[in-house]
Amino acid sequence: MEEIKNIVERLIKKTGISQEMIIEQIHDNWSRIAGGRLCSKTEPFKFNEGKLFIYADNSTVKSELGYMAKEIIKKANEAAAADLVKELVIRIKG
Repeated sequence: MEEIKNIVERLIKKTGISQEMIIEQIHDNWSRIAGGRLCSKTEPFKFNEGKLFIYADNSTVKSELGYMAKEIIKKANEAAAADLVKELVIRIKG
């Protein structure tokens, strides 16, 4: 039996579920994805072609997100219910 994750991924690709819907799912779950401390200092703002774009308040937070990239990608994919996020692009807000 095919995993639900694979079905959802195929459906997203086939039906063209919008990038906005994916970022909305991630944004709604951001406190769980980034954790309480980083949640207030970061914000996911865009998803495009496997890249999740995140604003960080400063370079220290940007570095910390970089160290946590694999974990954040994993949790973001769980929130989106599909293995769509492949890379983080972190920008300093300003």
